[in-house]
Amino acid sequence: MAYDGLSSTTTRLARACGRQQLTNPITSSGNSLFVRFQSGPSRQSRGFQAHFRQVCGGYILTNSFGTISSPLFPANYPDNQNCSWIIQAQPPFNHITLSFTHFGLESSTTCTQDFLEILDGNYGDAPLRGRYCGTSMPHPITSFSNALTLKFISDSSLNADGFHATYAASSSACGGDFHMAEGTFDSPGYPEVYPSNVECVWNIVSSPGNRLQLSFM
Repeated sequence: MAYDGLSSTTTRLARACGRQQLTNPITSSGNSLFVRFQSGPSRQSRGFQAHFRQVCGGYILTNSFGTISSPLFPANYPDNQNCSWIIQAQPPFNHITLSFTHFGLESSTTCTQDFLEILDGNYGDAPLRGRYCGTSMPHPITSFSNALTLKFISDSSLNADGFHATYAASSSACGGDFHMAEGTFDSPGYPEVYPSNVECVWNIVSSPGNRLQLSFM
């Protein structure tokens, strides 16, 4: 039997016995599976062989803050990846701020080999906030909706060490909570003109025992 999580008290995904064939892969909703094998006191058989592998993306992140990274980070990401994540704000929050702490993908002038796309929403044709590749760190992005969708694509040629980012839910379309040692943020719409009648608040928290230094570029 296979369960979606780390115990048999979670959702059961599959149960098999005899010569039953499980033709479709079993995919968890998160980063863990619980598999249980039990044999009876009488007849035995040849058993089974199973293979597991990490499948990137494909699930919804609903915590008020957390981290997200490319497959195998900080090691190089594999070839031929097609990953997607949805970061969903839960009430009372209705916006998401995404801030990168590391970014390194294959470089190309059109970002068509390895790239990361960020969409403002949780549906396929949501507005595109940006497509990124190379080693230039993207500026923090705050959603105008209550969700952000990340799509990561890699081809079969060069690869790199990928990306790592933090996210935080907020009740404002600007500002947010940063739980990190280093990062950058901007006024709304930067480098374009910021809108009128906007108030933004950023809470920046590093590890205990340290101070924070703020510099304006």
